[in-house]
Amino acid sequence: MALSTLELLPVAQPAPVGGETSLAAPDKTAYPDLFSGAEALVEAYRLHGYCQASINPLDRSPHESPLVAELDPGAYG
Repeated sequence: MALSTLELLPVAQPAPVGGETSLAAPDKTAYPDLFSGAEALVEAYRLHGYCQASINPLDRSPHESPLVAELDPGAYG
């Protein structure tokens, strides 16, 4: 389908210099329990994730709750 008129889109404007950016890292001191719990959960998946991994594509049985206690997010808050 051809357009008879050319539609112009607005040009992106550069971000203001010196202002607050949304790409800044979050402040870990604001939620220390949240960050420490999240880091502990990530580390648990790195260490124990293979125990719960289902790599058999023909296995159609429903996956149960975490078999490894370290992989339960409730344990980290």
